[in-house]
Amino acid sequence: MITILDLISDTNIGGAGRVILNYLHYTDLEHFRTLVAVPRGSALASPLKKAGAEVYEVDAMADRSYDKEDVKVLTEFIRRVKPDLVHTHGCLSGRIAAKKCGLPVVYSRHSAFPVPAKLKYPPGRWVNRWLNRHYADKIIAVSPATMDNLVESGVAPDQITVVMNGVAPSMAELAQLYIAADFVLQATYIITAPREYLIKRAHDRNMDPYPASPAVYRAEFNIEVPVGTRFSCEDLNFVVTARMDPEEDTETGLSHQVTCETPGAAANNYGGTLIPVEYVQGLTHAELVELLIPGDDEEETEAFRQRVLDSFQSQAFGGNQADYREKVLAMPGVGDLKIHPVWNGDISPASLIPDEAVKSWYTSTISTVSGSVATWLTAVYTAAKEKKLTVGGTVKLVIMASDYKAPTPTLLEEIQTAIDPEQNAGEATLDRALASSAS
Repeated sequence: MITILDLISDTNIGGAGRVILNYLHYTDLEHFRTLVAVPRGSALASPLKKAGAEVYEVDAMADRSYDKEDVKVLTEFIRRVKPDLVHTHGCLSGRIAAKKCGLPVVYSRHSAFPVPAKLKYPPGRWVNRWLNRHYADKIIAVSPATMDNLVESGVAPDQITVVMNGVAPSMAELAQLYIAADFVLQATYIITAPREYLIKRAHDRNMDPYPASPAVYRAEFNIEVPVGTRFSCEDLNFVVTARMDPEEDTETGLSHQVTCETPGAAANNYGGTLIPVEYVQGLTHAELVELLIPGDDEEETEAFRQRVLDSFQSQAFGGNQADYREKVLAMPGVGDLKIHPVWNGDISPASLIPDEAVKSWYTSTISTVSGSVATWLTAVYTAAKEKKLTVGGTVKLVIMASDYKAPTPTLLEEIQTAIDPEQNAGEATLDRALASSAS
C-alpha cells in the first residue's frame, strides 16, 4: 500500500479542499492510504474525516505558503508519519520540508494569480524557476490557464502537467450552460443576432435578405438565336433571355439579352467570346459585349441588420419616399438612389408621352421652323419621348447601379416598368415615377 500525505494550508473549505474531498470519494483504499495535514482549527478537518482520510491538525501553515518556523514543524511531522509521497496544495513550506526528508513531491496549483513584475524578468524569474525545479518533482496545473500562469512566472513548461481537477466535469457542464444561455440572449435581439436568427427575427417584419441576382449582358450573334440557348464564357454559363430591339444591333451582330446562370457579383466583369453549349446552326459569331444589369450577391448580414433596424424608424406607406426607396433598392442591379418629389401641376405623365400622331406632326413640322424655335421644340419633344418631363405628382429618382456606375438604359427601363408601367401611368402615387441616370 502506498501512503500519500496531502498538505493543505486552507483554514476554510475552498476549491483545493473540495478537490481533496472529491478525490477521497474515488480513491482506491485497497492500494492507497491517504493522510491529510491541515492547520489546527481548519474547517476542513471534519469533512475530511467523514470522507475517510486520516486527518492531522498541525500548528503550522495557516493560510500561508511559506514560513521558516512552519518548515521545522512540518519536517518533524513528515518524519513521524513516514509517507511515500507528499502532495502539496500551494504550501511551499511543506515542499521544502518534504525535500529535507528526501521524499518525492507533487505540487498542485489550483488557481491563476497576477504575476508580480519581479517574477516576469530576471533575476526573479530565474529564482522562481530554480525553487520550483528544486522543491517539486512534478507540478499539476488544474487548467491550461493555470499552466500559462505558471509559465509566465518562470516555471519550466516540461515540469507541468495539466490535470483537470475533480470538479472539472460539472464545471464544464456549467460553463456550457452559461455559453448556451449567452447565445440565446444574443440571438434574441436584432442588434446582436447571428445571421440565421436575424433572418428569423426579420420574418416578424415580413423582411428577408435581398437574394443574389444574376448579371444581365448584351451579347451579339451573327444570327437571331432562340431564347433559352445556352453559352459558356470561361467558367460561367449564360442563357439567351430575349431578342433586343433591332435599334441595338451593330455592324458586328444582332443584339440579344443573355443572363448568367450563376447569381452574384462575380459575373460582372466578364466579356469576350461565347461558346455554345449545344450546336447552333449557322452561328459563326457570339460575343459578350456589354453589362446591362449588374449581378448582386446576397445581402450581407450587417447591411440586412441595418435595414431591419431602419424599418422601425421609417414605416413605408402609400408611395412616400420610404416606399420608393424600399421597392427600388430591392431590385436587382440597384445600388442606391436619390428621391426628388416634384409638384409642378396636375397633369398626368402619360399625357406627355408622344403618341403616333404627335410623332407624325413633329416630323413634318420640325423642318418648317428654324433657329431657337427648332432647338426648343426638339428639346421638349425629346424630353417627352424619353419620359423626362416632370409634372404634378411626379417623383424623380436618381439611380446608381450596384457596381457604383451610372445605370444602363436597360436597368432604367426595368425600374421604370416595375414602378411605373405605361398602362398605369398617372393612376397611383407610386406609379408616377420618372427614372433618371445617376451623374
